[in-house]
Amino acid sequence: ITGTAHSLLYNITTRLSDHTDIQIKISNVHKMKRSNDYFGLFNNSINFNTTLVESWWDYQDIENHKKKTCYDIVEDYNINIKKIIEEILKRPTSKYNSLLISEEKIRANQFCLVDKIIKDYPNLFIIIYHGNCLRLYVSKNYEKEIKCWSKWDSKQSSTSQRLWQLGGVYGSSIDTEKSEKLPNNYCYFNINTKILNIKFVYKLLRILFEKSDTPILCKTIITITGKYGERGYSFTSDDYDNYSLHLTDQYFVSHASLNCTDISQRLRLQGKYNDLDLKNGSMKLTLWTTPELQDIIQNFYVKFIKEIEKFVMSCENWEEIKELLESIIDNGDFKFGKYMKYIDVSKKRKNLKPIKHYDKKNNGYRLIICDDMTDTEIDEWCKEIKLPDYICINEIKEMNISEFIDKYGDNENKIEFIPIDNNISFDYINKIIDIFNNKNYNIENNIKSGHITNNWILERNKQKKNGLWYDNIRSKWEKYKITDFEKESKTGLMKESRRINLCYDDEDKLHLSIIYWNNIKILPKQTTDYIKKTPYSVVGDKVKYSILKEEYKQQNTHGYTNED
Repeated sequence: ITGTAHSLLYNITTRLSDHTDIQIKISNVHKMKRSNDYFGLFNNSINFNTTLVESWWDYQDIENHKKKTCYDIVEDYNINIKKIIEEILKRPTSKYNSLLISEEKIRANQFCLVDKIIKDYPNLFIIIYHGNCLRLYVSKNYEKEIKCWSKWDSKQSSTSQRLWQLGGVYGSSIDTEKSEKLPNNYCYFNINTKILNIKFVYKLLRILFEKSDTPILCKTIITITGKYGERGYSFTSDDYDNYSLHLTDQYFVSHASLNCTDISQRLRLQGKYNDLDLKNGSMKLTLWTTPELQDIIQNFYVKFIKEIEKFVMSCENWEEIKELLESIIDNGDFKFGKYMKYIDVSKKRKNLKPIKHYDKKNNGYRLIICDDMTDTEIDEWCKEIKLPDYICINEIKEMNISEFIDKYGDNENKIEFIPIDNNISFDYINKIIDIFNNKNYNIENNIKSGHITNNWILERNKQKKNGLWYDNIRSKWEKYKITDFEKESKTGLMKESRRINLCYDDEDKLHLSIIYWNNIKILPKQTTDYIKKTPYSVVGDKVKYSILKEEYKQQNTHGYTNED
């Protein structure tokens, strides 16, 4: 199970040690359906805000492995983070705000960031979380009440004392750091991570916000962490109903390097939430980031993974998965060329070897995804890749589905099973055929004697006496022309023989099956014969379809083929 879908591109090896690894060839992939209460990148429920973020540092030079300007969390606070906090505090929210900052990996520097924030902003609720450190900073104005609700929460719980115990929000707080009093009347509680966790803290804060008798001047929580904010950890309350609390904001700039593994693992905003505020849009999930990162996420990563999702569940073995992924990489190599270096770190990217694969279904090579490209862009791309000049011989049109069926639809195919006894005679079958003809049924021309008309009956027949009885009947009637009928041809009327199907039902009774068309029209079968047929796709109650331009329809009469 993985939330990093693109790991399929290269992650087929489990390394046990420097000298031992296991190759795991994935044979089948199941993509879980996103539920209605899931909020994330792939259903456009995360709001990007890049207006206040400046990438003053230089991203790592991948080619030369150098950094021109090193990242510093205090400098970043002065340039970016402080402006974001001020913007969040302007919100007219009556619920809460919860901001995650996880850019700094060095723990000592995380305390420097806390120090800067508590000097500038009174009344915030700040959590620092790394290793064995879980610390909650609050204003001393709320100390008495938060301990009261900590005690109340433990009484409501039947399984544990929650935070109302030694090592929790219990006893006296601490209001000094290195013998110096904390600014702005702050104090803190050190939480014992061996017996308690951060989810208890989030629930307690939500209880305080909801039930406090004292007006809470600022219902904003800032969580500062490092590697704990990278993967596998949800910064939420463990109560998902009455006292739920989750991240509403994340500051995420990926200052060291830009790669999609890092992005997908460190984006902690995504999740399943049942807030009515989120569903009605009054509360938003906001990612505070750089324009560079927004570009990679929206214009590459999301589109790239959605291409994988479309087809990967239909793959039945590793070879098919590999072929699919390489064909998408091939598309990406042209369409997303400038982004491919961001898929992962260089030692993993070296396994990606795009190879053009022939697509049997579409009778050609998939070169590029051009859904959102104009003809001019495609033409320029063809010249850049040194392909022949781009000429589009068809045009995409849209029509209401009922109008499309009426114009391009096929007559619905029907089948009837007529019970017959074992005393079959030529006259008997002819009589049945005549009955159908008199009803003006158009019996399908190409029915062959002995062809079972559906898979279930075929399977049933195979189980019955190894098909011997069926074979005898087929042999008996194959030499007969069951009936002759006249049809029009270019040279006049001609005769054609019909044959019939004989099959058994689930009670082993013999039936004659006749296929015919009725006057009801249905969507035509999908086809790759784009010259003679009309390829289409259904989008809601509309159909998008492709037709040849008039000038190419005329050329088609002079020898255009499918390959053309």
